[in-house]
Amino acid sequence: RIAVALPRGADSALALIAVASSCACVPVNPDLTADELQRYFSDLKLTALVTRADMNPASREAAKALDIAVIDFVPGRQDNLGGCAFVGPTIEPAATGGASRGDDDAFILLTSGTAARPKMVPLTHRNVCLSATNAGRVLSLTSHDRLLNVLPLFHAHGLISGLLTALAAGSSVICTDGFDAPSFFGWMRELRPTWYTAVPTIHRALL
Repeated sequence: RIAVALPRGADSALALIAVASSCACVPVNPDLTADELQRYFSDLKLTALVTRADMNPASREAAKALDIAVIDFVPGRQDNLGGCAFVGPTIEPAATGGASRGDDDAFILLTSGTAARPKMVPLTHRNVCLSATNAGRVLSLTSHDRLLNVLPLFHAHGLISGLLTALAAGSSVICTDGFDAPSFFGWMRELRPTWYTAVPTIHRALL
């Protein structure tokens, strides 16, 4: 189990998919406090944390307190986002089977915890791929579509109903640094997405 605590945007999307391809990936809200993160990390029994060297001191502090390995995500250039790198200790035992299988956990998400302590929700690769494929089919997405994703990727809506649904359809995704109402219509004009998805609060703000 490897947690990913990165700022919102394309780098976070790249890291989450890369980690999930061979490990159980735990997307984490990087704005949580060190105490909150330490509690979650302990419950999750993490092997490592992926973060950036220039940010997320709270997640580093929590990982250090629990003796969890820290792997630094190094972003690629703006014209080569795929040129990113993961720098840190080798995680043992090394993966022996290559890519994950359908019944392996792809992601472990944390519930919002509004009614009680957040719960851990494991989602297998089969679960995630079926959900993303079904959503894309219902929305009639094709490779020509482009998603404007303004939602955080540490929640199922932004991760599965947004990012992975678009990718499962073979289409493209714009990952913003978060939702910003004054910027939204400029993004629409400049980036020309064919769809976006959000929660009712965001829809109301735009209206």
